[in-house]
Amino acid sequence: MIADLTVLAAKAQQYYQYPTSLGGGGNSFAQLTPDADGIAILAGTAFTNNVNGAYAIKTAGNADSVVIRGVGKVLVRDGIFPTYDITVKPNTTIVQKIY
Repeated sequence: MIADLTVLAAKAQQYYQYPTSLGGGGNSFAQLTPDADGIAILAGTAFTNNVNGAYAIKTAGNADSVVIRGVGKVLVRDGIFPTYDITVKPNTTIVQKIY
């Protein structure tokens, strides 16, 4: 899951850096919305819903950052699915374990 989140974070940073004329964000994450359209900008369904987990944009992007959430598909203790958030900024990422 962490590897998948890292790939999505790199794609979000790439999107941020590309000019809008080339289909990028033009130094903004704002078009990365917390719905199917927002995550589809970064990757297709085969990647965002794979054997490792399901990935979606948790917090809508803005000029400075976007938060992507991954929920695992293998139950861990107490019947909980592992859940991680990755906060993506133009040059950094921060992974946080939720469950």
